[in-house]
Amino acid sequence: MRDKKVLICVLAVAVGVFGSLGWIVAEREWERRTGERDLAAAVAERDAADPNWRWDKLPAARPALPPGQNGTELAKDVLADLPGDWAEEPEQKRVLKEVAALPPNAAPPERTLEAARRLVTKAGPSVAVARKFKDRPTGARDPAGFPKPPAADGADVRDTALTILQLDSLLADDRGDPDRVAANVLAALNVSRSIGADPFFQYQLLRVRLRATATAQLERALASSHLGNSLDRLQAAWAADAEEPLLRYAIVGERAYYSDLTDRLVRGEPVLDEAKQAGAEESAARLVSWRQRSAIPGDHATFLNWTGKAAEAARLPAEEQPAAFKGLPVVPQTREYALAHPRAAAVLAEAPKFWASTALMRCAATGIACERFRLARGQWPDALAALCPEFLPAVPLDPFDGQPLKYTRRPDGVTVHAAGPSGEIAFRLWNPDARPKPAKTGTKP
Repeated sequence: MRDKKVLICVLAVAVGVFGSLGWIVAEREWERRTGERDLAAAVAERDAADPNWRWDKLPAARPALPPGQNGTELAKDVLADLPGDWAEEPEQKRVLKEVAALPPNAAPPERTLEAARRLVTKAGPSVAVARKFKDRPTGARDPAGFPKPPAADGADVRDTALTILQLDSLLADDRGDPDRVAANVLAALNVSRSIGADPFFQYQLLRVRLRATATAQLERALASSHLGNSLDRLQAAWAADAEEPLLRYAIVGERAYYSDLTDRLVRGEPVLDEAKQAGAEESAARLVSWRQRSAIPGDHATFLNWTGKAAEAARLPAEEQPAAFKGLPVVPQTREYALAHPRAAAVLAEAPKFWASTALMRCAATGIACERFRLARGQWPDALAALCPEFLPAVPLDPFDGQPLKYTRRPDGVTVHAAGPSGEIAFRLWNPDARPKPAKTGTKP
């Protein structure tokens, strides 16, 4: 009798175990099939909206640049004749630190200028190469090199080009050559533009950082040099670049890259090393886990749908984007969304940096318009509305509150500013008597 009871218990346990396993298998199979249907629908929707959305088509779909117009190619040439240790020169770091510590309207001391002369002389032909950026307002990487982690494409080359231009501008300003300073400032902006619509999120964040550096060089140039007839061209360049949809470039690339990576992981291709280089090692490792297999199709579908909505939100004017992004659906942090959740979270975390960059560029373009007004009228405008329409089509809006940019009169000049997510975003200009030296006789306004 006892043996019978034991047998019954064993059978009950076995039935329970196998029943539970069967339930799990059935549940996972249902999850997989449902996910595959959702993924097929998501892919079909993407294909209908944009046949070139996939990773293998996205870079190649961009317009080809004419020969000699690709800033990416020029970026590589900067290092061709530059001494190998130039970028690590202790003197260079010291000079940049000293200049950064100075107010933009303060002339560097002679010791700093002398060090800059030695560095520029040592840079040799690379100075002329960096200055060629003034005629190359865009760029694109060779699609044959994709996928390729951004760090492998010489981000430091662009930083080096900006440093060369900054040092050369210091010397040009010291000897009274505003035309060269203006050309260098435009070249600095074009260094950031050489990234173009590159579909790596990290690359668009690099572009945000580089154009902030170029804008700082512009602010210093306006505070020390008298750029005269170059102002129209500079204002047009900054105003145009302010409206470049960098966030959308980033999201579209994110969608294409991670969708392709997921497909290759599912096929069993050895891409974990690539995922590690692209900063996606954790997501990739979770996707290849056996526990994750059944959830991958549905997770992939959620990722495509969410990034599709995010890309559409990023197509809106910058001042409408924050509200649109707040309205995006929440992707839960659960096993089912090992791909969609971390990528959605990353996009939401980085988006304010793009809006802040747009705000800074709009402030800079508006600041140039203020300088043009001052040269024409002999005084600063009482309000930004006074710039319109002669010097500015309309006062740009602050991406963070949707209101016109703010304007403040200071005792030594004026400031155009916006309300950033972590503090004020500002572009400053100084009164002529607060600048390091007066305009040279004969300089055209």
